[in-house]
Amino acid sequence: MVTVQDRSAGTLIPLIKTYILPGTKVISDCWKSYSTLQQEGYIHGTVNHSIEFVNSETGDHTQTIESTWKAVKRSLPRSGTVTEMYDSYFAEYIFRKHYLEEADDRFLTFLKKAREVYQPSLT
Repeated sequence: MVTVQDRSAGTLIPLIKTYILPGTKVISDCWKSYSTLQQEGYIHGTVNHSIEFVNSETGDHTQTIESTWKAVKRSLPRSGTVTEMYDSYFAEYIFRKHYLEEADDRFLTFLKKAREVYQPSLT
């Protein structure tokens, strides 16, 4: 999950190519910026939200990302949200989701993960 400057193909396609392997199925709404995904080597499923929320022919839907985005927005600070901090907010959400949700001791888990990133030098 990353912030983007805009939703143009020139912005989105390079990001998709950076983070998603070719051959992966990418499901989107019918936003024009995604129209070249098949040419880029992806399997592109679409859902036309003006007609339906689940593609009746393929079963494709965007409900998973819609649900994830709703959870991310709920995790944002209630007030004082700073646009420049969105990457940090996203990183915190992902960290909590992957490491802390099921942890018996969240603080100890946080310290262990911090140690993996910031290993002290013994010099």
